[in-house]
Amino acid sequence: MSNVTKMYNSTKDSAIDKQFWDYFESESPYNTSLAIQTDGACVVTVYFVLLFGGAAGNLAVLTTLARSRRRSRVSLLMTHLAVADVCVVCGVIPLEIGWKYTNAWLAGNFCCKLLLVLRAFGLYLSSNVLVCISVDRFFAVLYPLRLPAARTRSKQMLYCAWAMALACSLPQSVVFSVKQHPMVPGFSQCVSFEAFSSPYQEVAYNVFCLCAMYFLPLAVITACYVRIFAEIHHSSKEIEGSRRAGGPVRLRRSDRRVLQRARRRTLRMTVTIVSVFALCWLPYATMCMW
Repeated sequence: MSNVTKMYNSTKDSAIDKQFWDYFESESPYNTSLAIQTDGACVVTVYFVLLFGGAAGNLAVLTTLARSRRRSRVSLLMTHLAVADVCVVCGVIPLEIGWKYTNAWLAGNFCCKLLLVLRAFGLYLSSNVLVCISVDRFFAVLYPLRLPAARTRSKQMLYCAWAMALACSLPQSVVFSVKQHPMVPGFSQCVSFEAFSSPYQEVAYNVFCLCAMYFLPLAVITACYVRIFAEIHHSSKEIEGSRRAGGPVRLRRSDRRVLQRARRRTLRMTVTIVSVFALCWLPYATMCMW
């Protein structure tokens, strides 16, 4: 490793491969320096914790849903969300661990394209299923009498979620490929180097991916849950107003407490779901935009 490191240090500033190294070090999401990084062990350890914790949690959810006798559309949506999260945990994190450990890409060009597609697919699918759950809750609250069509609509949304995730992730197979370093024999990396004819095209592609994976789902999720809370708040106000005016609606004190609890629960759910989705994705979105 020391000889390779010396070769890296002696060639990284040359005019021939400066752009190549600049791409690896600044634009790639991975630190591809041939020198072993001091934080590598810590990062790999965190990845392993996420791998085992995420796998155990999502597999427990899938097991519970499989044993349940109720086959509601909510269970169907939660099953697809757990499957999407398993795809992320078992598909993305092992790739990150191997890539961080080796620094170089050792799996060949075909696996470079395939694994980068699968990595993006899991992330897209997870966001899309969260959108499906939000839209389903939106229709359940605002149009509660349309239950016969609800399960069919949920299946159609899930079909669209899987199809859109695949469509958005397939360009990764064209963008990424294995490149050999021109001055360091045997060192290759899976990168999007020279995939775009201009920097503006690369920026446009990255912004599109980020919007499809984060900003657009966040906007839809936020709009759905804010509308749900507004509808529950408006309905409870109407009932309270009719009661005070001596209208036909008569609520017992226990019923009013149920309405208040439902409103508070909906508010907490709205704030929690939107905040967790926004905050968990924010570091990744910030790094991508940077």
